[in-house]
Amino acid sequence: LQEAYDIGYEEYFYSDNYCLVEWPSKVAELLPEKYIKIEITVTGNEQRLFQFTLVEE
Repeated sequence: LQEAYDIGYEEYFYSDNYCLVEWPSKVAELLPEKYIKIEITVTGNEQRLFQFTLVEE
């Protein structure tokens, strides 16, 4: 978490821009109350399944 504070996570999470987080579980307690979760599943050699979920806590 300290690294998130050091880079000024608030500017990323609470701006009017998109912010993609590769490992959100590492900063779960800092995530906004509402965000879109994107899950990518490998379904074949050159195929991926993208699932988008609106999360509201």
